[in-house]
Amino acid sequence: MQIVSTGLVCPVGLNAEASCAAMRAGISAFEELPYCDNDGEPIMGAVVPGFSLDNHYFEKRLVEMLATAVAESLSKVSGIATEKLPLLVGLAETGRPGFPSRLANNIINGLQDILEVRFHPEFSRVITSGHTSGFEALAIARQRLKHDEVSACLVCGVDSYIRAKSLLWLDEHWRLKTEQNSDGVIPGEAAAAVIIGMNEQAKESSSQLQITGLGFAIEEAGILSEKPLFGHGLSQSIRVALSEAGIDFSEIDFRLSDITGESYGFREQMLSLSRVMRVRREETIPIWHNAEFIGDNGAVAGISQLVVAFEAFLKGNVLGKRSICYTSAVSGARAVAILETKF
Repeated sequence: MQIVSTGLVCPVGLNAEASCAAMRAGISAFEELPYCDNDGEPIMGAVVPGFSLDNHYFEKRLVEMLATAVAESLSKVSGIATEKLPLLVGLAETGRPGFPSRLANNIINGLQDILEVRFHPEFSRVITSGHTSGFEALAIARQRLKHDEVSACLVCGVDSYIRAKSLLWLDEHWRLKTEQNSDGVIPGEAAAAVIIGMNEQAKESSSQLQITGLGFAIEEAGILSEKPLFGHGLSQSIRVALSEAGIDFSEIDFRLSDITGESYGFREQMLSLSRVMRVRREETIPIWHNAEFIGDNGAVAGISQLVVAFEAFLKGNVLGKRSICYTSAVSGARAVAILETKF
């Protein structure tokens, strides 16, 4: 599968190029939210500008954010027949406090109405798996592309923690970053989209960025679990993805992760490295984490990594040809993608 075009709406930019340039420059978008913690201090977060924060329009706001990202990705390719384009949408886990569960039932129609297009009526679907949704959508897209009538898939997602119930949920699990808790999440939001697998269009793509491996597993000691963490789930998903790509971990040039700032994520990274690294390297493999600039963006985590990697390879901002992308869901699901450019 090959990434052909991208779209991204996030707190530091309203399109992919601007957002990635801002993150490369080290620009963050953290500000005081209109919510306070238990000590009466404002909660810090990262908000996408230009969309109403009125709680009554929360669902509409999410659909509009996603429509903006999808429209950007569609505008970068020519002659695409959207009615033959499967739309795969990643959302937060079903039942996550503060995220409207009914959005899964109407977001496809909502997007179609805003964009005034129709996507593939049979192959379009919604994936409600949180952080791993994007890479799970890639696995579905790989199956969709085996059909003769499908030459491309649109993988996208939207999520936001900027809501009272979401912030309360994070705080109740001691996961919200505050003055009293430095080991927590800075809440954020984003919408992202990638078009992949369009064979007749792929030749026009200047990045030639391919998804060469996907890996999935379950971590028994999830972040809400009291079990000791050994990193087995992420390690297993890495091994599967590397096997599909036909490479060793020592051939990876840089990493992208959905680490949110919590020590749990850093421990998991180190444990997984100790299990999969078999060839000694003198230099450390660089790791990028978008949450450093735009906060935790939940179900968009994987797709936003694809966008960042695409722009980085396109602009020549990385040394090397291969990257690995990690996602870890609250449920314990783990998903990994291997990216490689042919240039």
